Amino acid sequence: MPKDANALREAVNEFFGRHGDVYLFAGAGVGVAAGLPDWKGFLENLAQTCRQYDINLYHAMAARISQNRLTSAATLYFIADIPEAERYSAIRDQLREYNHKGVVKCLTKLPVSGVVTTNYDRSLLDVYSSDENGSPSDFFYPDPSLNQVQFSDDFFVARIHGRIENPNKIVLQEQDYDALIDDTTYLDVLTYLFAHCNLLVVGYSFLDPAIQNVLTAVAANVGTIQSGRHLALIPDDESTELVGQLSKLNVEVLTYDSKDNHRVLWDAICRTEKSSDSITGLETTDPFVVARAYFATCYARYKMQGQLAPLLDIIVEGVLLSELDKVDGSIDVSKLVENVADVISVRSVQIENDIRGQLFKLNSGGYVAIVEGNVSRVTRKAPRKLEDLDTLAKSIGARMDLEGVGLQNEAHRKAIAPAIEHLVLSRGWHLSASFATHRVPDHVSVPDIFHGYSFPKGFPKKTFTRSVEGMLFNPEPRESKALARLGEIAFGLELVLRAPRSAFFLEKTLPEEIYLDANVLMPAIVHGHPFNAVYSRLIRKIQRFAAESKSNLFIRAHRVVLNEIVSHRRLAIQEYERLGSNDSEVEREATYYGLDNMNVFLAGYIQTKRDGAVSDFSEYIRKYASYGKERDLEGYLKRTTTIMLVGNERTEEAESYPDILHALEKAYSRRSFWERKDAALIRHDAQQLSRLHSGVMGGKRSIFVTADRTLRQTLGETNYADLSNYMMSHVGLVNMTRLIAAAYEDGGELSTSTGRLMWAVSRTDHAERIRRYLINQALREYDAALAASMGSVVDDIAEDVVIEANRRDIDLDANSALEKDQIGRLFDEYEDRFFEKMRDVVRQRESGRQS
Repeated sequence: MPKDANALREAVNEFFGRHGDVYLFAGAGVGVAAGLPDWKGFLENLAQTCRQYDINLYHAMAARISQNRLTSAATLYFIADIPEAERYSAIRDQLREYNHKGVVKCLTKLPVSGVVTTNYDRSLLDVYSSDENGSPSDFFYPDPSLNQVQFSDDFFVARIHGRIENPNKIVLQEQDYDALIDDTTYLDVLTYLFAHCNLLVVGYSFLDPAIQNVLTAVAANVGTIQSGRHLALIPDDESTELVGQLSKLNVEVLTYDSKDNHRVLWDAICRTEKSSDSITGLETTDPFVVARAYFATCYARYKMQGQLAPLLDIIVEGVLLSELDKVDGSIDVSKLVENVADVISVRSVQIENDIRGQLFKLNSGGYVAIVEGNVSRVTRKAPRKLEDLDTLAKSIGARMDLEGVGLQNEAHRKAIAPAIEHLVLSRGWHLSASFATHRVPDHVSVPDIFHGYSFPKGFPKKTFTRSVEGMLFNPEPRESKALARLGEIAFGLELVLRAPRSAFFLEKTLPEEIYLDANVLMPAIVHGHPFNAVYSRLIRKIQRFAAESKSNLFIRAHRVVLNEIVSHRRLAIQEYERLGSNDSEVEREATYYGLDNMNVFLAGYIQTKRDGAVSDFSEYIRKYASYGKERDLEGYLKRTTTIMLVGNERTEEAESYPDILHALEKAYSRRSFWERKDAALIRHDAQQLSRLHSGVMGGKRSIFVTADRTLRQTLGETNYADLSNYMMSHVGLVNMTRLIAAAYEDGGELSTSTGRLMWAVSRTDHAERIRRYLINQALREYDAALAASMGSVVDDIAEDVVIEANRRDIDLDANSALEKDQIGRLFDEYEDRFFEKMRDVVRQRESGRQS
């Protein structure tokens, strides 16, 4: 029986009361409430445009609309000989005007965590942008940002069938819907929403081809959904077929009286209590609860395999063993495979075959036994203890002692390991999110990660946070290796759980061309740089994998990178001379800024000198960077790498170059002063991107690998925004390769480099950075026991430096030579005071011993 407004409101409140996170899944009916046309009206208007150019196709469209063959009618519209500008303006103009302040404004009363819609218009974005919470994140098909749905912890509106701002990319005609069925990003998003989330479905009808496509995809790829997970509000005049489809998927359906423009529905929504205080029983969910359940077993499997197996295989085997641990005795092989498929919430014959293949590998390795179609554990259940977590926990405890704030009791000491596990799972989550969306991962923000985390009463959270930041900024080799191993497992596990198709189908969509930006190639060839090992071995690993798998894959770089690398080398020599050829000054910059945040060649020199391989900078240049000109560097690359140089800096063969250059110049001119780029570097970017564009337009699977997050953001503001779909971050390339290929190395130097790369920490406030710098300086002069008593001295001096820098108007984040000189002189003054106070501490300590 249809619900009235009160009953509907109570049912909706009860649904929110049962679930902590609910997402609104909105259809065309929501747009109609904002004054936009429904599906039939939308296509009838397009048919009128068609009528002006092809009367026969107009009649064919009208007939199919009357038969409710809506996507077929849309296909005819795109066949008609309509000028392209008018074709798309007819689509855009219908969805431009709407009222987002009417009844649809009541949607903001619903305590939802995000909105997913098959609508193209901006009305829902405007509804929530005008709310007191500010503008929501905007995710849309076919942009890789759509994959952010699985990872976002901010409020978002996701238009999963495209957006009206780009009408030539919306999902409208039959072939568009057919393409969705093979789109891994789209299917991963639907799988996550229907298998892991709670949805309130509003505004759909049986005539809506969008919901038909969604339900078909969910039935094929997810299967039956847990009962009570989703609630659909459907008008009572709707076809019983839609209700049956929803019920078959275990979606709870409530019907309501649809008269007076669905007044009952909107009255119920407008009277819904938004405040969660009025809704009892809300769950507080751990975002990593599923990953946490499988993390230990995947870690144990990783420790057995080392780096001799692809990461994807390790994760799948870890989940298999974890599911097998839940069984007393044995279980049918097919049932176990089905259980694992349920864990990753995917229904795919290929993926289930991959899972079965990993199970047979475990059988061959003697970890499980398969007898007459049943499988059982042979090796004992993996212990919960994770050695690398213990290593990091002990390191943090020691660093906290060094800060002069020891842990007061055993409960506080035991709280460190779970907190580090939370840190690791959080980083894995962010790395998998950036990988799935082709973004450069954000730096680790330790305060953000532990915001809201529950520590024991009295736990010194501030000191703990500072100690973690210190470890990530300057990790010891054993810490870096532990971080790399744990980070890899967390990344792989989160990607498999949240975007399984992106993981399992990766090998089948590998690029044919990988173009390296200068910011990736340079560290790969500069000896001693923190990322030299990981990048150089990565390149060899990709080439070896391509040869073994007989893949047609080439690693390339545009010749413009030669100019950038040679220029960077020249700047390193000039910078060294500016510092008076004084190694202690270079060391100071390395300590303050970090090796991976300074000139690549100077960073390589400092590390190489620390290793004892050279005695001075001139020797380093002669031995490891003897290429003073571009032709010398080209010869060096030919002798030492197999990277293919393409293009020509002076003649542009790509037709798109002028347009891309102009678009980038305009976009960069709108950016803040600090984000702008030198004109020559913009030209280089345009040359590399035009080469990428030519490959993509030629049907090649090409990607451009860069560590430049501003370039991707800037490109997204141009007419070439779609080209950012073919860009990948430096970390993404490392993770992509690790997923599908064994490391082949012994894990030593590579793990250390990988740890630094995966765990790049965001800059802390000035006082904290100076504090960390002073501690590192002091540890070169005094033992750790004495350093434990210097906390107050460090705090005082750090605060004094910041105050004095502000008084003198010195920017402590500066990168120019002049400003760095000012920072150096300021540090000289205060280092003298610091060490004088430290000597006072030493004298007081010795005096205390004598008495």
